[in-house]
Amino acid sequence: MTAQQTKNVIELASMRADFASDQQYLNTLFQKRRELNAVSGTGGTNVTISNYSRLPHAPVGPYRMRTIVIALILSLVAGIGLAFLLDFLDDTIKSVDDISRYINLPSLALIPAARSDKPRLRGGQAAAPSDTTALAMVQDVRSPIAESYRHLRTSLLLSSAGTPPRTILVTSSQPSEGKTTTAINTAFILAQTGVQVLIVDCDLRRPRLHAHFNMPNARGLTNALSGDASEIDNLIQTCEQSPNLKVLTSGPMPPNPAELLGSEEMRKLLKSLSEKFTHVIVDSPPAISFTDASILSTFVDGVILVVHGGRSSRAVVRRAKQQLLDIGANIFGVVLNNVKMESKSNYYYTGYYDYYGSDEEAPVEESSRAASN
Repeated sequence: MTAQQTKNVIELASMRADFASDQQYLNTLFQKRRELNAVSGTGGTNVTISNYSRLPHAPVGPYRMRTIVIALILSLVAGIGLAFLLDFLDDTIKSVDDISRYINLPSLALIPAARSDKPRLRGGQAAAPSDTTALAMVQDVRSPIAESYRHLRTSLLLSSAGTPPRTILVTSSQPSEGKTTTAINTAFILAQTGVQVLIVDCDLRRPRLHAHFNMPNARGLTNALSGDASEIDNLIQTCEQSPNLKVLTSGPMPPNPAELLGSEEMRKLLKSLSEKFTHVIVDSPPAISFTDASILSTFVDGVILVVHGGRSSRAVVRRAKQQLLDIGANIFGVVLNNVKMESKSNYYYTGYYDYYGSDEEAPVEESSRAASN
């Protein structure tokens, strides 16, 4: 009896210990559940599913065609705007309309740019080394450039009332505008009328006349102004291409060109030369850079202002014009040189030149009689 009770007591104690342990585990589980419910918010949310997504039946990607069209339209608008902006900021003289609108001077002629894609001259002759000179542009009498200089000749002969001008100064507002080329071709075209023409190189700072005519420059204008005026006939040379065209080169470069050109000897020399020759063309330095052109403009009958198309700015040309007018110079007009025939106003000239280029050169008897009066 006693042994059985002792065994039961031991089992009861073991069961109580197991129950206490299980109860402790249960309390721990309830505590963990409460913590998880507190963290996850088991109170619920207002999120609902409106509609379920559908699986695509084709590949999904950006709309490339729409993007390309939009980019093309934007680039076209940007390009047009940039072109208008550049045209608005460009203040160079490019057409005859710009001369009358901004310079307020007559337009004597428009000289087109030389076509570099013609390797041969008229008659199929190969280009010689001398074809790089200014005279090569008027060798082909049917070319638009030659016709432009004939138009310039007509404008000069009609520029003054009564008699045509005898002494003509050719200058520009700044260097590299083609004033020497214009002076040479103007003298050459005038000499084709049969009158005696003299071209004088008064650019004593950078003389180029002798190089274009392939003539020596050991003696010339500076020698005549330094005391050899009585031997002026020995200083004048004859052009091989045109016997009626005479050339007076610059001679040795002096240390004081402005004083030499502004002397009384220069005035007397031009006056005596105008009595011997029908026309005297004077090539001078640029009007803005040096005072030589301003000084010489008071000794001649009129001035031709050469403007490089697409390069010379309106402000610089207006300044050169005003500088010449302030000293009482007579400006015949403007020669727009080296113009690219792209605009409608410029194409008007070159279109007629090309159309009549196949015809023979018009007779110049009337111009010759007008020049000799």
